[in-house]
Amino acid sequence: LYPIMGQDIYLLLPPAFEETTVRLGQTGRPLSLRSRRRGAGRYIAGVTVDGVALDRNWVGHAELLATQVLEFDLSDDAVRWELQPDGEWMRRGPVDFAEGDAQSWLYRWVDSRQRR
Repeated sequence: LYPIMGQDIYLLLPPAFEETTVRLGQTGRPLSLRSRRRGAGRYIAGVTVDGVALDRNWVGHAELLATQVLEFDLSDDAVRWELQPDGEWMRRGPVDFAEGDAQSWLYRWVDSRQRR
């Protein structure tokens, strides 16, 4: 989880562990973070919040405080996310890295956004 300064959201990042429990805030309520890996599992293929599939790559602070189990499904395949007109992110499927490595793909993507 990566907090975004000035906002009440946390970006989801692949955990480096299979399972851990953290204590939240002043209440000390436990939050279990679990991961299921396929292969090296470098990319997030899906996330569930208390067993319900999450359709975005972030969680809100209030949502996190109410969550008991955050489970990550990790894969060797990157997943593409697209920003929708309503401002929501939507998972769109695998990323096609056919034109070079992931770093060059990222540079091309940023360049295409800056030209708009």
